[in-house]
Amino acid sequence: MKLIVLNLIILLLSGSINLMAQKDSVAYIVFSNPSQEKNLTLYYNGSSNAEAYTEFTNKTGNDCLFIPSTKYAYFKVDDATIASSEANLIVNITYLDEGLGSMTIQYNATNGVNYQKQTIKKTGSNAWITTTIGITNASFRNAQNNQADFRITDNNYIRSIYISKGAFQPETEKVPETKGSAYSEFKGKAVAGYQAWFTAGETNSGWVHWSANKQPEIGNFSFEVYPDVSEYDVQKLRQTGFANLGNGEPSRLFSSADVIDTHFKWMKDSGIDGVAVQRFIGDSPYPVTASSQSILMKIKRAAEENQKIFYICYDMSSGKDENAWVESIKFDWVYNIEQTNELTKSPAYATVNDKPVVQIWGPGFTSRVGNVAGTIELINFLKSRGCYVIGGVPTNWRTESGDSKPVFLPAYKSYNMVSPWTPGRYKGTSGCDDYKNNYLVPDKNFCDANKLDYMPVLFPGFAWSTWNNGTPNQIPREAGQFLWRQAYNIKTLGIKQMYFAMFDEYDEGTAIMKAATDWSMIPTDQYFLTLSADGIWVSSDYYLRVAGAATAMLKSTKTPSGTVSIPYSQGPVYYRNSFEKRYTTWVRNGVPGNGVQNLDPCFYMDKVISSNNVLSAICEITEDSNNAKSGNYSVTVSGTSNSSTSSVYEYKIAEVKIPVVEKMKLSFWKKTVNENGKYVFVDLQFESGKRLSQLTSFTDQYGNNMHPGTAHGTVGGGFEQFVCEIGKGELIGDKITALVISYNKEGNQPYSAFFDDLLLTTEIISLPTHARIVPERAQYVFQSNGELHFCNIPLNSEVKIYNISGVLVNAFQLSNTSRPVNLVSGVYIITAKSDNNFYSQKIIINH
Repeated sequence: MKLIVLNLIILLLSGSINLMAQKDSVAYIVFSNPSQEKNLTLYYNGSSNAEAYTEFTNKTGNDCLFIPSTKYAYFKVDDATIASSEANLIVNITYLDEGLGSMTIQYNATNGVNYQKQTIKKTGSNAWITTTIGITNASFRNAQNNQADFRITDNNYIRSIYISKGAFQPETEKVPETKGSAYSEFKGKAVAGYQAWFTAGETNSGWVHWSANKQPEIGNFSFEVYPDVSEYDVQKLRQTGFANLGNGEPSRLFSSADVIDTHFKWMKDSGIDGVAVQRFIGDSPYPVTASSQSILMKIKRAAEENQKIFYICYDMSSGKDENAWVESIKFDWVYNIEQTNELTKSPAYATVNDKPVVQIWGPGFTSRVGNVAGTIELINFLKSRGCYVIGGVPTNWRTESGDSKPVFLPAYKSYNMVSPWTPGRYKGTSGCDDYKNNYLVPDKNFCDANKLDYMPVLFPGFAWSTWNNGTPNQIPREAGQFLWRQAYNIKTLGIKQMYFAMFDEYDEGTAIMKAATDWSMIPTDQYFLTLSADGIWVSSDYYLRVAGAATAMLKSTKTPSGTVSIPYSQGPVYYRNSFEKRYTTWVRNGVPGNGVQNLDPCFYMDKVISSNNVLSAICEITEDSNNAKSGNYSVTVSGTSNSSTSSVYEYKIAEVKIPVVEKMKLSFWKKTVNENGKYVFVDLQFESGKRLSQLTSFTDQYGNNMHPGTAHGTVGGGFEQFVCEIGKGELIGDKITALVISYNKEGNQPYSAFFDDLLLTTEIISLPTHARIVPERAQYVFQSNGELHFCNIPLNSEVKIYNISGVLVNAFQLSNTSRPVNLVSGVYIITAKSDNNFYSQKIIINH
């Protein structure tokens, strides 16, 4: 009896509909000790090998039923109490809200299905809570195993189940009073679609949208872009089955429910106005659950804390019945949105003239259910609840062609605002402009003539090769220019609001929130689309900043710019390139495809700058793990000098736009293959016309200038790191415009070297000890025909020659690159000192 009273209290706290359902219940079971039941029985099987095995236990001090993993709890209702013709039932289940998994009730339905599903998502509150399920298609006819009418899935603790007859009547419920806040007005703003549908679980269960329930790994995952998880609490991340990331970090993923606060902080930092919360609705209404830890409540609190708007966007993609989805949305809006969670009372809930905003996405698409009459009925119902209703409509809504059902215009015109869908419809800036002329302009004119508000959708790029067999990088992002051009076109037409698709859509590669930039941030054993795949390195937050800048452009009265101008990175990393690629396969339209895809910027707008007296010159990215510092790829540089005076080869590997900031450093790794390979080096071009190689005040960590004519590296010594601080002096405020690899040396000799892991950063670089070994410098001075030849030592240098005993035997000022000397056979130390450098080497003379 005490347990029944406690259940009544819990139901009362969960909302009036739960209390009413229990009061009128015709069947129930309470798992007290002993159990109490009325017209409802559990099929009990005590064998742990049986599918129907369950355990009576005590959890958190409460008697309950535990349904172990891979097991089901089967229930049968008294046939005389609830006949198979009773379609409308209300079921209340009290359960332990433990973890972020789900609990599913499967029941006999009128459509002939014996295991019709209703899924309850857990929220991890670790409290005993009650969920109300409104079933409108029940047919309890003992059609399941063990002659059951319904069953509940595994890994759940159940305290009670109450069933009553009847259906809810959302039309009769009182409309709550709403009033907009100082920041809730929707018109004139830019929002992003927010799905918050990712769940990371254990090895063999609990994974949603990252993969098919089990731990993501090769062959079992469904997302295109790997997220940047570096800002999340590591305790909230879960390990995948992929290899470590390129930077050595474990490959881990998040559950959206755990990181909503972080996402809204990103919106605040970037300047995005808020989100449309995607709520996926089908033929059955969402269960009604009151939990402080639900996705909806977390979004509400995060939006309020950051003063960002949010509103519900119903996506009826999973609907199959022409009319059932209409009733599902009615039920959900009234009992979950208005009543149980009271979202429309939040100061952060989007409003238009004090009317709460709601969007319906899907009616009218040829690929979706929904008819004109049902759509208009739902629109009018929501308007009767005081709502401002947006329609997520097909691209060709106005002409009722292509992706739009015919004769659907009356429904479209019933909305307050229309928002045509665009992702995947065009590519490139020319495609943006074509869409502007063919759709944005006539759509806006039509809306203006019919007193409809208009909200275009824009997207950063698109790909779904790992989920839906599309081509990798199908619609390139073009370093933000593609997204920016869409926003620019919207602004120039005087349209007041826009919708980013999407905030967190890693599945289709349209996410604007933080994502992996390059090879170092994705697993080493699987292809993922990176933000730098088009050749320009951008930081993981770049598309948030582009969206924020586009939002500011939308609201500005200034003349907009057609070119995105925000920096690709705000540091501390400004450029990173390990030249990595990855082979991947896909299937599109049933036709297999394959290819090597860039993960890093690799080469971008690359070309030969100059070539003089060099044969068979090569500067290219090659796959050879034995000659790569990281990963499997590096830059191979080789050729042959064919002049005794001067041989120069310069290859621009990338065009860039990187402002030089204080303490910025250039770092890269080089493997020197032969003697002339010492004269291949990395150079930078600047907007001012300067070249790093020509600035004698900028040196590597050894004090050597950065000119390729100065030897760098040890033959046969493996990869060596070279670092030059460029963020000082005359380069502060200048802009790097190109990365160049150059060769400069006279002599008829081949040259060969490898380069890898090029980096521009303001972070402290800890040089490995082996990188500080002073290389041999036999290339500076050599003997021939009784002369000493001085290579790459500045003229006017002070030269001193010592014998093996340290006695000075000759001294002079270098006035020519060759000088006759009279030295007997032996070992000598030769030093040369100039204003900026000191050279020293051992030389052996044999007559």
